[in-house]
Amino acid sequence: MNFNTLPEEQDNPELINHLQDFHRLAPEDRASLASIERRLLAVAPPQLQGYAPAEASQSETIIINFPQPRAQKVWVRRLQWFAVVAWVILLLGASVPAFVLIQGKNHSAPGGKTTHATGTVSIPPGEKSTLVGNGTLVNAQIVFMATPQIGWARQGQSGAKNGPIVRTTDGGKHWQQVTLPQELSGQPFAVYAFDGNMAIIVPPAVEQTIPQSYLYRTLDGGATWQRGTLPALSPDDGGIVVLNWSFLDHQQGWMTMWRGICCGGDSRNVTLDQLGGETLYHTTDGGLTWLQFTSLSFKYPGKGITFITARLGWLTTYVDDPVHPSLSDPLAFPGALYVTHDGGYTWQQQSLPTLSQTTSKSDYQGLTFFSASKGYLFDRVSTSTGPDQQFLYVTQDGGNSWQVLGSAIPSHSYNLNVINDIYVFDDTTLFTLRNGQWVAASKPFPFMAATVKFFSPLAGLAQTYTGDIYQTSDGGQTWQKIGTLPV
Repeated sequence: MNFNTLPEEQDNPELINHLQDFHRLAPEDRASLASIERRLLAVAPPQLQGYAPAEASQSETIIINFPQPRAQKVWVRRLQWFAVVAWVILLLGASVPAFVLIQGKNHSAPGGKTTHATGTVSIPPGEKSTLVGNGTLVNAQIVFMATPQIGWARQGQSGAKNGPIVRTTDGGKHWQQVTLPQELSGQPFAVYAFDGNMAIIVPPAVEQTIPQSYLYRTLDGGATWQRGTLPALSPDDGGIVVLNWSFLDHQQGWMTMWRGICCGGDSRNVTLDQLGGETLYHTTDGGLTWLQFTSLSFKYPGKGITFITARLGWLTTYVDDPVHPSLSDPLAFPGALYVTHDGGYTWQQQSLPTLSQTTSKSDYQGLTFFSASKGYLFDRVSTSTGPDQQFLYVTQDGGNSWQVLGSAIPSHSYNLNVINDIYVFDDTTLFTLRNGQWVAASKPFPFMAATVKFFSPLAGLAQTYTGDIYQTSDGGQTWQKIGTLPV
């Protein structure tokens, strides 16, 4: 701004230059300031009468011509001048947000952002209504259906580790082979599918071998692949390497790498030093690079690691029970649920409501969060006198509290899955919660299913061990064959 200076300020051009630089406006603010100045005059005190606001122009500064003040003491004139400047600043600060709220129309944008006329406001990582998930290890017998239409599978015989990857976009009726990077030609590898677009390839296959120090990732359904790095392991480390994943979105994720022993029976009868522990890694570029986060202090490997925000995460594992130390004891090595509130640096055990009045052991399975607040956990309860029973926990507040849903689920499968608060399913049957009791909602499936996925209480897909794809639209009462995996 340029001012008609006071007499005592005319010998201080440095001060005037400083004021001009300090109050210099961006072009997009000039028009709104000119409007505010006109509104200010309508309620201005008498000493500002006769002031004429400058029109917004393309020049770099706005010229404001204040009238020459009447003969007053210097300190009085300066006090009035600063009062006017403060008034303009306060009015400007109150008007601009109101203008943005009035003029800026909200638009939904990809990536969990809300777009306004003046920019974007990002939702904090992990606070979205849905999560990418934990990744499914896809093979010739495990189809991963991300949606009712889009899914991933492996072509070839059961157990084959170098079969092509195939993908469907029409619910399993047809399958197209995914083009892989040339570097993977003829190599065994494991593929983890996270949603309809994201998958990660780890060569070679991780079962009883050390993975290479690289991976490939796709975010567009396999149309393109990007090469990334994995933490390097020495062949001398030996044993099985187990990878577990959890992604909030296509950028931020966690991975645990556990080095166990190979071909030596149950790994729970060796010491922590022999197991080598478990390491937690973190990525912010979709898995292309990984930073070692911390070494987990659990004696036994975690399973079902799940982060629902950038700080809040869960995992299940086993712990020692000094009262039942023997491997042959059905109550040995009970399950435990742990939570972190600092992104994985520290973990605390979470207590759950007691399900049995007798001495029992819990084995937690299928930890699943559908959002940052809604989650489920199955508990397989064993006793020394009777058969195992399975229960379902639910949380509505991000894991702060857990409640048991209904009675025991009449299923002996280790592959229970949840649809919502009233529907769960296993390999052969859909169950519904009625009056607090879980009952079979459908007759057993007319085939031996390798994988089953219900997307709603009525709509589901199933894959048999022979590669046939079946569809139901009535909750599993009837099934229709709609396709076959390529051999």
